[in-house]
Amino acid sequence: RGIGFAPLNSVVFGFLGDVVEYGQWKFHVRQEGLIFSGGSVGYKVGTGITGAFITVLMSWSGYISSSTADAVQPQSAIDMIVNMYMYGMIIIWVILLIVLLCYQLDKLYPKIMRDLVDREAHGEL
Repeated sequence: RGIGFAPLNSVVFGFLGDVVEYGQWKFHVRQEGLIFSGGSVGYKVGTGITGAFITVLMSWSGYISSSTADAVQPQSAIDMIVNMYMYGMIIIWVILLIVLLCYQLDKLYPKIMRDLVDREAHGEL
């Protein structure tokens, strides 16, 4: 599971740096703190929603929550766990690939940086 999330976690906040530059280019305002804190809050909210969704799926599958080791999980709960680890990662990667295919900021980035350097040289930032 960790191997599946490692690439995402390593680049997600790098994208936010691009958004800072884009915002300064588009609106002439640099909002690093707001963008990075918004990304952090969004990451935490997304993690919470995902945890709630997994809890709903586990409840729906008949998972037995017990503080002792005596509980025997029904086969439906075991199947749900296996399916979440197998197919959940595939679904997440498909969604990520679609998002990345729609992500156009990398193509604009060289122009954005040239324009920002020109603005700074002219004192227009």
